[in-house]
Amino acid sequence: MRPGKKIMKFQNLKKYLFKNKYQVIVFFFLLLVFATAFRLVENYSEIIDEYYHFGQITRFLGHDFSLEPGLSTLPGFHLLVAFILQLLGEKGLPWARFVTFMFNLLTIPVFYAAARKIEEKAAFVRTMQFAFLPIIFPYYPLVYTDIFSLLLVFCALFLALSKKYYLSGIVATLSIAVRQNNIIWLMFINLLTFISESGLKINVQTVRNHIKRSLTFILGALLFILFVLVNHGFATGAKSFQHVTFLNMGNLYFFLFSFSIIMLPQSLASFPKIVAFLRKEKKSILLIFIFFLLLLLSFQNSHPWNQYTYFLRNKILVAAASSPPLKLLYFIPIVYGFIMFFIVRLQKKEYYLLYPFIILYLLPSWLVEVRYLFIPFAMYLLFRKRLSDRVEKVTAAYFFTLSIVFFWGLVNWVFFL
Repeated sequence: MRPGKKIMKFQNLKKYLFKNKYQVIVFFFLLLVFATAFRLVENYSEIIDEYYHFGQITRFLGHDFSLEPGLSTLPGFHLLVAFILQLLGEKGLPWARFVTFMFNLLTIPVFYAAARKIEEKAAFVRTMQFAFLPIIFPYYPLVYTDIFSLLLVFCALFLALSKKYYLSGIVATLSIAVRQNNIIWLMFINLLTFISESGLKINVQTVRNHIKRSLTFILGALLFILFVLVNHGFATGAKSFQHVTFLNMGNLYFFLFSFSIIMLPQSLASFPKIVAFLRKEKKSILLIFIFFLLLLLSFQNSHPWNQYTYFLRNKILVAAASSPPLKLLYFIPIVYGFIMFFIVRLQKKEYYLLYPFIILYLLPSWLVEVRYLFIPFAMYLLFRKRLSDRVEKVTAAYFFTLSIVFFWGLVNWVFFL
């Protein structure tokens, strides 16, 4: 390749990655923060579920291919990390954390690439918000499957947005080998491509064309069905604690609660719109009242793993279940979050498909868990319409502050999410 072409390619890459010096400074600040976070926990003993994940990796390193009884997920992530550790000739937890950390960091540029596909102008600030999304940030240096799962789902989504449907279906299928509930996102991405290509026109021709585009998605769905039949269920281990149920709304309620708190700058900025909406759409007040009654009748905190108050989410759930005043205090952000979804706007009409799939994703799990919110929150950040520059920057700063607080709780063994 001639030197002139090399210079041109470098300039194009620079133009793609950064628009100004401010972005370069923020990028290197981000690297410094993440590197510091990793160094702070690098040599800690296993943190909560790392015991099971690293245990599974250690089994594979010892050529024991039995499954860890305490894990309910397929071991695709663990096989990959064990394979890389084998190549490196390492087997300790710090190295497992390092390999996981490197994979997890890839999620940020993948999110940025997807954000550019949707709205280039807002891509950088939106990526900074994603990088410091408070519920995700503490997990970057830990040996957990959830951010790697998010990486694969977003790779599949980016490929679909780039109209590389066969590759998208393959990556979406691989994501199921990391976390089984990613079958929901496989279906979401596939249906999103249908609507993006054909709108709501359902006829023989559009269905035939979509099936041709969806062969790898269909194969992934069939492989998932085969797994469930052979496994006699959804989870691989801890089945008595991880059974599928559609009767517990706990994760959906916790998502709405977290949405109001985590998206606080947007929540406050949207308050005048909410008041105007309620004045104009008086029938919506009845719907909100019905939702409140449903919340009142269906809220419970019954899972055994949601009783340990070292976890911040469990502190909130146990407190809410302990007395009527605290229950009401828990309900206020939930109802506010519910109203918010009538107000917030997404980039395109087809992106509203996200909402029913969030419900499908959260509803089956009995255990209320912060990690289940990673993909719903990340998808929302990606698809939502941009607010004012001030609100967007305040949101990024707010996310960073919360991330530091949550990480402080982790490294000092005060609380975990």
